[in-house]
Amino acid sequence: MKFFASIVALLLSAAVAANAQCLAEDDNVQHTKTDNPLARTRLYKGESIFTLKLLEAINAATPSENVFFSPYSLYHVLLLMYFGAKSETEQTLRKGLELHWTEDKPVVWQAYNVGKKALAMRFGQNKADEIQFVSVDKLFFGKQIPVKECMEDKFFEEIEKLDFENDPESQRLYINNWVENTTHGEIT
Repeated sequence: MKFFASIVALLLSAAVAANAQCLAEDDNVQHTKTDNPLARTRLYKGESIFTLKLLEAINAATPSENVFFSPYSLYHVLLLMYFGAKSETEQTLRKGLELHWTEDKPVVWQAYNVGKKALAMRFGQNKADEIQFVSVDKLFFGKQIPVKECMEDKFFEEIEKLDFENDPESQRLYINNWVENTTHGEIT
């Protein structure tokens, strides 16, 4: 039930993100700053700071409990939401994700893609590898929620549309099965 509630919260937040510009105020303007060689390093540093702050907050809230979660996944799902956010939500996510080093979303998107490709090259999808890294960072939108085509193009692996309105239970099961299959049964 908690998982389903989390998905619903993500969907509501993602609906706001889906209606914003793709990555910039004017999607037709070409951004030349996307070749920033330090962008990935800065994004990684922001992710590290986010992780340490999150661990500190969880430890303070539950000092005598064991809590298992993925700061990496949480950061990346929030990062996906940042790409579609605007106004106050964008500023809140920028601050929380430690993205103070740029206000240029295309630069952050490039760093995100470079990191994603680096992980894919390092760990690959070869089942013979002893170590596998599988990310289940995905935003599930209701089919009735409009998502800009440019967002679907940029995030084709991270966005999927489902029919929550007419068949919420089978969509919940679909998501749970997708997570279980993608993580090879490690998350059920």
